[in-house]
Amino acid sequence: LGSSVRDVLPSAVADTIMAAADRVLASGGVETIEYELVLAGLPRIFEGRLVACSQDEFLLMVRDFTEQRRQESELRRLAEELEERVTELGRERDFTRTLVRSVPSFLAVVDADGCLLGLNDSLERATGYSSDEAQGRPFWEALMPEQEWEAARLIHRAIGAGEEPAGRELRLVTSDGRGLVVEWTCTPVVDQHALTRTSLCGVDVTERVRQQQELRRSRARIVEAAD
Repeated sequence: LGSSVRDVLPSAVADTIMAAADRVLASGGVETIEYELVLAGLPRIFEGRLVACSQDEFLLMVRDFTEQRRQESELRRLAEELEERVTELGRERDFTRTLVRSVPSFLAVVDADGCLLGLNDSLERATGYSSDEAQGRPFWEALMPEQEWEAARLIHRAIGAGEEPAGRELRLVTSDGRGLVVEWTCTPVVDQHALTRTSLCGVDVTERVRQQQELRRSRARIVEAAD
């Protein structure tokens, strides 16, 4: 307590935080930054969210982002590996299906019309739907609330037009009515019959969204207390 950011953190990290603080104080908004620190000899990645409390004070909320970054990196690695396997193995469909179903992140495969061909075990467990129940239905109708259908259709059309849409957060509804927020990335793949499919790879970001909402509520309480 009572120490400056520059007294306790490396200069590069302190510069990043203070530059973001200047922007937040000027705009009155919220900003998210990432930075790396070495703790106990190991690199750790942190996410900091800054919110202005007054004209010259700001609140910095920090969480360790290392595990999520590791999961995202693993997801990208697995998605790349899956694409390479599908291309290399061709007709060895059984092997590919086993690989897809064993991936710990969410995976679904859809055809050119957006209809589900299958879900992996992780997605089945999270949603409570089996591949047999979902198969043949548009993925937005099978897994998502109606308000997300149009956004999902637009993503599917973009893929069909040869575009590569960035990761997009869309909500899922489980069989027991719970809501999940999942960040999806989409990769076109060609199967052994030269038919284009789309691999949907997802990460559950429900907790991250909850923390963002809590940050907004905290800010509202701070503003209300200041008034």
